[in-house]
Amino acid sequence: MASLTGLDQVFGSGLDLIPHIEMAALKYVMRKYTMVQRVKTMGDMRGWNYRKISEYLRPERATSLSEDTAIPVQTVERARKNSISPAEWGARHRISDRRSDTDLENIVADTIEALGKGLGDRKEQLLVSEALSTFYGGALGSTTTDYSIDLPVAAQHEFRKRSRSGQLYHVIHPFQAREVMTDLITFSGSGAGANLDFRNQAISGWTVPGFEGLNIAISDFLQRHISYKIAVFGTGGTFRLQIGDGYTVGEHITAAITVSATPATMVSNIKTALEALTLDGNGTWTVSGTSIDDITATPPTTLLSDADSEMQVAVDYDNPTVPGEQTAYDLVTGVSGGPSDIFGDELGVQVYEKSATCKSLLFYRDALIHDVRKPIKAFFELTMQGRTAEYSAYETYGVGDWRPELGMTIETKCSSALAVG
Repeated sequence: MASLTGLDQVFGSGLDLIPHIEMAALKYVMRKYTMVQRVKTMGDMRGWNYRKISEYLRPERATSLSEDTAIPVQTVERARKNSISPAEWGARHRISDRRSDTDLENIVADTIEALGKGLGDRKEQLLVSEALSTFYGGALGSTTTDYSIDLPVAAQHEFRKRSRSGQLYHVIHPFQAREVMTDLITFSGSGAGANLDFRNQAISGWTVPGFEGLNIAISDFLQRHISYKIAVFGTGGTFRLQIGDGYTVGEHITAAITVSATPATMVSNIKTALEALTLDGNGTWTVSGTSIDDITATPPTTLLSDADSEMQVAVDYDNPTVPGEQTAYDLVTGVSGGPSDIFGDELGVQVYEKSATCKSLLFYRDALIHDVRKPIKAFFELTMQGRTAEYSAYETYGVGDWRPELGMTIETKCSSALAVG
């Protein structure tokens, strides 16, 4: 039995396929993601054609006239800005009846949650990547600058100078938001009483007064440039490292890295393995260290990571273990002095964040475009003679820039509170 309908129908009361998880499904599939609510949406549902994005060129100003001359003719011209091609994104999970019938771990609810979250997370990641690669409205701050609310306020005035008006959006990383909240909740001194209303409004609404207001949103998928500490606690064996949200060996997962007690050799082995990865943005790494339990690895400036794609000790997808514990790829021998997992086994290698920077986004709605071609669809099917339930969902849309000059970046330090640098 199979049914192909809109998501609201699949999870609605009419079909009652999985009624006990309806709220969880809608919460995660239809949740409002930071970026997608702040970009221009075009959705005429005309299929898989390329969408041509154009706009009118700025007309000339009025010219001076004399008594005996006619008013000069002017035309309004339109020019191509971009072409948006669609892509289809989806995910699928299978559950055996032995798991779904008992459902001791809420496996069905978790599966639907994973489907919706996966679709939404991918969309936001693509929008953030598009913004970082196309915005050319300018840049403020630097890799040594602490984030403060002064930076987006200064950017407001840059856009105002260009005679722009309308709602300005600012998307920041949670670690940058931490700096703002710290300032707000510790607001004190002689001006605290006079500015109390501003303080309360800013905390509750994340809106900074100014030209038409500045709407601040927090995105978990704003990418960071991260330097890592790699600590090896053994004398032999091998391990692998993973970067990105894929599990392909050679693209996201390194080849086996041979452990050496000689720091220079260990540094060279790690550098060679990381540079061999073919994931987008990879290139020359800077790797150094005088002890194998304190090696610093810094990626090229083009390699940025969101929350789901930071470096970690690789997990064998065909033989997975809980992330952070000993993995199927951690085959380090002669282990001594390393942290222990929940089973009391020492880990052969650990990865820590050392320091990071981040480029937050500041833009008008028209800077990006989210072009919906086909809305979210869900698919439910019983397979294996009814012994397995298969849940899937997909969406077809295009992401691109429309007026990239109406977007800029603010670069600042953006390290975790747990960073060891």
